[in-house]
Amino acid sequence: MTRASLDTGSPCHHAGDGPHCVLCGANAAGQRVPAENAPIAVDAAVRGALDGGATAIVLRGGDLLQRPDALDMLARATQFGARDIEVWTAGRALARAGAAEAVRAAGVTRVAIPLHGDTAAAHDWVVGQAGAFQQALAALKRARAAGLRTTVLASVVRPTYRQLGGLVQKALALQVDGFRFIRVDGTERERNPLLAPPALAGPWVASAVVRAEAARRRVAIEGLPACVLGTAAAHIETGLSGSGEQGPPCATCTWRARCAGMPPLAVVAHGWTAIEARRDVPH
Repeated sequence: MTRASLDTGSPCHHAGDGPHCVLCGANAAGQRVPAENAPIAVDAAVRGALDGGATAIVLRGGDLLQRPDALDMLARATQFGARDIEVWTAGRALARAGAAEAVRAAGVTRVAIPLHGDTAAAHDWVVGQAGAFQQALAALKRARAAGLRTTVLASVVRPTYRQLGGLVQKALALQVDGFRFIRVDGTERERNPLLAPPALAGPWVASAVVRAEAARRRVAIEGLPACVLGTAAAHIETGLSGSGEQGPPCATCTWRARCAGMPPLAVVAHGWTAIEARRDVPH
């Protein structure tokens, strides 16, 4: 499957100048599609991706479903020939009765919803809004009931990366189809308290991946180098991250064919502490 990730230029579910939300398609410089130009830009991007051979369209970059014209934009993507459309959303819109059914009728096949911890206290603190966790869980339930495939965007952030295993267990109880572990990126640790050092977060991500694999769920990882993930590095996926490119991988590392390298913003924020080329052979 060839996936094309497109920035919809949509409003985010929370404001602020902290690290990029996992929904955001902004690059490291914060460049976004102007909201008023989003319909034209997204239409053109969808057409271009399909003409280029993409078989799946991923619409991220803020929360598309917060736009009043979201269903029209999705319907047009279907008319252009998109048959596998994934939308990233905070879940607020999908928590309403009938919303998931309307989104599916517009042509969406998958939705991806972030969880920032395994408790309401943790998730709501990261988002900065009371009730956000319950809305996200309700959205996952309604989406699955409507026949949509569901992915949990498991954010790897400093306050809650130790909860990733519990997050996976809670999501599995909702019968989600897959997980995408995304390390939130940025450059200033003092200003952005969510930034998790890769070397510390990596083993917790790897442990959570084992739980997801045991349940035979789809797994993808963004924003972490192979050296902190062990065998979980097999799930690293590039080309979809909203925080810029990774790499290059260490030239002397035996995992370099599998590793996307260290995210440049992580190097700025944390340096190369505890990051080193692996000498073992990947399985």
